[in-house]
Amino acid sequence: MRVQAVGKPSEPLGGEVLMGLRKDLLLHPAPLWIDAGGFGTDSSDTRSTRSGRSGRSSTIGEDPETQRGKRALKSNRYRDFINSESSASPIEEVPLVFSSWEAYINCFRVPVLEDCRAQIASQAGLYAQQQPRFRLLDVVQWGRDKSKSDLARAALVEDDFYSFPLDIPEDEDPITNPAISVPQTDYSYVILKCRPKELKPGDVILISELDISDPEISERLFMESGADRSSIHFNFNSRNKSSTSIISSSNDIPANPLVDNVGVLMVLNVKSNHYDKKRKKTHEAVAHCTVHHFPTPHSGPPQKLYVSETLGTVIPLNRIYMSLTRPGHKHLPTPNLNAAILEGKFPYARKIADASITGVPVGGLNRSQQKAHDAALATCKESGVCLIQGPPGTGKTKTVATIMCSILERMQTKILQCAPTNTAMCQVASRLVQERRTQLGPDNFDPCEVIILGHRDKMMELLADSDRQFSMELRIEMVARCVDTLVKALEAALVVSQNRNGGGGGGVGRGGTGAGNGKRGGKKGGLAESNHSATMATQKSVQMVYDAVKVYCKEMKLLVGEKLFRLDLQLIPPFDSITRFVDIVVALRGPDGAGDKGGTGKTPMGIDVRGDGTKSSQQTVLEAAERLPQQVRPFIMFDKNECLDQGTMERRNVTTGLQGLFLMKARSIFSTLNGTFSNHLRDEIAFNIVIVDEAAQATEAETTCIMRECVKTVILVGDPKQLESTVMSADCEKAKFGRSLMERLLTLKHPFYLLETQYRMHPRIAQFSSKNFYDGWLMDSDHVQAYDPPWYKTPQFSAVQFVAHTGTMHSRDNGGSSINELEANLICRRIQSFLTATSSHSTNLSIGIICPYKAQKHLLESLIKTTFRPRQQKQISVNTVDGFQGQERDVIILSLTRVGYVSDFLDDLKRVNVALTRAKFNLWVFGDHKTYNRCLGQFGSFGWFYSHCETLGFVKFVNVSKAEQTQYQQIQQVERNGSENGNSSGVEDDEEEEEEVVGMAEEDEEEEEEDIEDQQHGKFGIVAVEVPMRQAKRFQPGGRGGHNQKLMATLSVGTLESTEASLLDAWDSAFD
Repeated sequence: MRVQAVGKPSEPLGGEVLMGLRKDLLLHPAPLWIDAGGFGTDSSDTRSTRSGRSGRSSTIGEDPETQRGKRALKSNRYRDFINSESSASPIEEVPLVFSSWEAYINCFRVPVLEDCRAQIASQAGLYAQQQPRFRLLDVVQWGRDKSKSDLARAALVEDDFYSFPLDIPEDEDPITNPAISVPQTDYSYVILKCRPKELKPGDVILISELDISDPEISERLFMESGADRSSIHFNFNSRNKSSTSIISSSNDIPANPLVDNVGVLMVLNVKSNHYDKKRKKTHEAVAHCTVHHFPTPHSGPPQKLYVSETLGTVIPLNRIYMSLTRPGHKHLPTPNLNAAILEGKFPYARKIADASITGVPVGGLNRSQQKAHDAALATCKESGVCLIQGPPGTGKTKTVATIMCSILERMQTKILQCAPTNTAMCQVASRLVQERRTQLGPDNFDPCEVIILGHRDKMMELLADSDRQFSMELRIEMVARCVDTLVKALEAALVVSQNRNGGGGGGVGRGGTGAGNGKRGGKKGGLAESNHSATMATQKSVQMVYDAVKVYCKEMKLLVGEKLFRLDLQLIPPFDSITRFVDIVVALRGPDGAGDKGGTGKTPMGIDVRGDGTKSSQQTVLEAAERLPQQVRPFIMFDKNECLDQGTMERRNVTTGLQGLFLMKARSIFSTLNGTFSNHLRDEIAFNIVIVDEAAQATEAETTCIMRECVKTVILVGDPKQLESTVMSADCEKAKFGRSLMERLLTLKHPFYLLETQYRMHPRIAQFSSKNFYDGWLMDSDHVQAYDPPWYKTPQFSAVQFVAHTGTMHSRDNGGSSINELEANLICRRIQSFLTATSSHSTNLSIGIICPYKAQKHLLESLIKTTFRPRQQKQISVNTVDGFQGQERDVIILSLTRVGYVSDFLDDLKRVNVALTRAKFNLWVFGDHKTYNRCLGQFGSFGWFYSHCETLGFVKFVNVSKAEQTQYQQIQQVERNGSENGNSSGVEDDEEEEEEVVGMAEEDEEEEEEDIEDQQHGKFGIVAVEVPMRQAKRFQPGGRGGHNQKLMATLSVGTLESTEASLLDAWDSAFD
């Protein structure tokens, strides 16, 4: 972490701005704070004092100078934040063109804050009865607010793996100096005991003295306060975004005892192995946090706090907000960039597009890829923006890597490659390393040419073993590990020397290194050893030292390259000492380790290390080896958890120096979009070319992070036909805050280059997307046209199927998300039969299950764990549509879940495109027949895909009898009755209107009556099965009940109309 770069910024961090809001405005789903001006100054923020706040008064109608004066008196740091000079709402629609750079960045400031605030309020759920779960944590210390510390603020911008202390002098820290008295009423800062990685810097969570997620406690709070629970409900639209409310202003916010009893906590820093001098014990990890709006306890500082799940993180917000409020940046660096991004004019791009591009052919690229490659290089010469659209499977990653290789080969410049997600960034980085190694050869490739910025744990997950050395965090750790291994090997060699030479003294000089030094080694031990034995021990020790040095040099050259290892690295302590030691060993031992006869006695710099001849070369080597650990340990050390210790300034300076050195030497820098405004890249690093992968998935506000004075060319690669960035605020979404820079430029008719040939999907899978999303331009490569796996011969496993079932129904979990247990069991049966039929060649097949709803995702994950063997479980992955963007699987199964109607969530045209283009060999969509037959051909919905499948004969019908449905409803009803005790108000669905829910309930009652009549006439066999509640409650996530309770479940043993819908077997295997 480059702490020195933080300093004291003139503008507040975005997270600090949000924490300055009044608590009720911060946690309310509606953006009422914009009109209320709602920045509170009292951290205790209780309902009784809220009405007297000056922040409630409206400034509309006053002259601009008076408004600015009031804001300056309140806090001048918010002057650029609240747009109170106009009576219009600050969240206005993002225009297509802009008059100036200032107008450009100003239109994003309020939306970026509102979207983060909406996410926090949505996850808190205090106005929608969807509160997160709370857990109990111990309080280590209540203390003073240290949020002004540079290191503390740096933690809110960085997400590095290494933890840093707050650098508070021990005599001023109440934790290390118990003599300092801390006021009992100071609740603005707290240190919590936690597990490692349980909390991270920037996390925003709720804290309370009570577990408000407990229905009994929640109900008691409402009864004691006399508040009307129904009056606080807030409606959400189909994507869980705040939409409409009966509240028109912040003055109308009803009393909410849940809000009154919570505080908002923001994690500043997490420190491992924290020693508490006051209690004389070491905590595995502690979190330093600022506390906002915490109600004053009645019985003194609490020693335990209920802490909610993480509501969100402010680190991305802080970075984007800093990019929007940076001083001194008034325009884009080149006229072409200024004309394209601000004014929507791009004559240079039309000139390049109209020209006949005849660049140097690049091997491995097809015609459309070659054209995009040549256009990108031409744009680098002109300076401007280049747009490349890559539909699914068309080789975007390969094209980007090839463009980067050509730039590195033909131009002397740095390239910044970034993407909205770590996954997309790492895919391009791995491909570039592969291409450069092939281009230059393994021996000529410099590993320092590529550097990847990102959290250590994330890089461990995403990068292959051979690519981990290119991660900044992992490379620093590997370098430190090499040094630590060298030091440990030297210490082991010294132990051998001391033990064989009498061991009387503590060091080499006192213990003796040969027969001539036996007297100094002590009379008791040294004289007993023979000269020959002492000489052999010394030779073995020196050989161990030489072997350790040889291994160290080899590993370091592989990590950082020959040049950096020999020259640049020694500028950073303690590598200067290590380099001198290596030179001494090589000079005295020789390159082949031959001892006194092999070395020249001079280092590469010409320094004679043989001395005056009174010491042998072996003695000189061992004395140097004894000194080195003492010189290294103050700078590099690992703690008991094998994590790099950063507890002192010297050790942090080593990390900072290595970061600066690696960035200086790198020519290709990889980062996420908001990561480009971290301390690593905010200063000193100049890059002329920026390439953004998955550019259509990033908001334009995120893209402002790359707009630096050094940037000359921006290459945007993505697909506007796929998912855009997720926006949590309905107001921001309406204002087109989620629109990407690429999509806006395409709307302005900026020329673009389409990659036309896809290499992923079977032609039958690609047919629908090519026709309906890309106007038939998407062509199939020869590779995919040759797809003919052996399981295609079985009709059940054809390339494309819409498995239309009837008789199932969906329900809701306690979080309001949709779930369909019967459909989940049908999917598990299909996978089981597929793996059985393809057992001879399915060990390497990957199967992906896409679930639009999280509750269905969790259910399928639990069923897979109980149904399949561990080896098979590794082949199957379950995720949402958003989670699968940018990925592919051999087989994709889509669970549509909903029954009765199609929600707006599934009507998203881009979501349909992503879901249907992840598969290589097989695409199987499971959905209700009546639901999607009702909307045949409906544009933008899966009914549109159902119509396509029906026309081509790809629909397969599976019937689930009404008896099975009714009996399963009875199981759910028993569980629901047990789980809703004390929570009579129920849970609102996150995507249904109330009238639709009532209508479906009436239909369900009618079907239940029909099914009961069928049972009374003896049409189905019935069996009673007793199962433990702890197993049955998996089908109703969030259900309550003791482990010893039993549930009498009535199940049908009748034969279903389809052989792959035998649900009784699936349930039996799940309950085993």
